[in-house]
Amino acid sequence: GIHAIEFRSKNFSGILAVKSDLVLEVATLTAWLDPYLAAHSEISVDYVHGEEVIAEKTQEESTLAFLLPIMDKNDLVKTVVREGVLPRKTFSMGAADEKRFYFECSRIVE
Repeated sequence: GIHAIEFRSKNFSGILAVKSDLVLEVATLTAWLDPYLAAHSEISVDYVHGEEVIAEKTQEESTLAFLLPIMDKNDLVKTVVREGVLPRKTFSMGAADEKRFYFECSRIVE
């Protein structure tokens, strides 16, 4: 199928349309990104959650953000059966503010 991967930077934004046999958009991006990062040690990746963080980070000249859709939980079994494992940072429950709340609570309790 075709995966639509949104990108944003300070001066540009758009949608990459990528033909892929993989189930998840994140797997399609990772299949390209991992070899690219291996060949370009000066590039780094930061995985973030939330529109506010992306808006802030993309004001920096050297930042390019890829926005990936939330994984449909119905794709979990299909992805594992077809592809073996989920790409890193794929399975994340809830919205960004819920994650922050959970982590804050985790720290308070521990």
